[in-house]
Amino acid sequence: MSSKPTDEELTKRVKELERQLADLKEMDSASKDYIAYQAALAEVRGVGPEEGEESLLNTFLSEIVKQFGFTMAWYGRYGNGTIKPLLSAGRVDAYLDNLVLEIQEPSSPDALCAMSQAILNETPFSYGDLERDEGFRRWRDYALELGYRSNLAMPLKIDGRIEGGVMVYADTPHAFSELRIVRMQQLIVELGTILNERRVRREAEKALKESEENFRALTENANDGIMIVVGEGVHVYANKQATEITGYSASELRNITIKELALPEELEKIKKRYRRIIEDRDFPPTYENVLVRKDGK
Repeated sequence: MSSKPTDEELTKRVKELERQLADLKEMDSASKDYIAYQAALAEVRGVGPEEGEESLLNTFLSEIVKQFGFTMAWYGRYGNGTIKPLLSAGRVDAYLDNLVLEIQEPSSPDALCAMSQAILNETPFSYGDLERDEGFRRWRDYALELGYRSNLAMPLKIDGRIEGGVMVYADTPHAFSELRIVRMQQLIVELGTILNERRVRREAEKALKESEENFRALTENANDGIMIVVGEGVHVYANKQATEITGYSASELRNITIKELALPEELEKIKKRYRRIIEDRDFPPTYENVLVRKDGK
């Protein structure tokens, strides 16, 4: 016959069950956060390159509010010692109206804001209990009225430079565990990477367009005939002078190879020169006096 457990054994057993329950809750929360992280990331990555930065940031804010169940999120731009909210999602009301954080002096009252702390120290900062944390006292009353109970601010770095930050609010105290902060950091880093890649691509496209415009301005006003060929001598470009020399229009030249355009006695010489170009052993060939006109002259 088994003996009745002592009070000490029962207490120990209860504590063990409570620990196991807490572990299960933590695992469940981590699993939900991971799913939310993946869902938000997919939506942000799905924003087309033709859409501007504002669209991307709005998608980011709305998705983290939706996927993580946050009460509100906002993005603020940092510059000249100030942080100014620009975009938001969730329950905002008039909370951000006319808000500009002056943080040129780290000891200023505005520097106590979580966003200010995150940007000044270049690391996430959270107030776990907005009802009691003294650092949040300045914004407390209206925040509690809107249902904010804890917050987390994260600096946004683009190409190694802090341009602003993202602040999120939850409706429960201590809503930001270490693991959740890591997840949010990962999203912020991804956001910064996407923004940087878009800017690099945009600058490259701008430079390419300018280069093409400069090339066309140069070639179209040149006294020499200029043609660009690829592959087996297929024309992809001919300037105005080239059309006048050959008697073919630019569109007609795109359907004619250099083989068809060259004088028969010069063809083998051109082929050899062309092969040397392909092998990077020669300068681009010139075709003065070696091209046959449309009329055979």
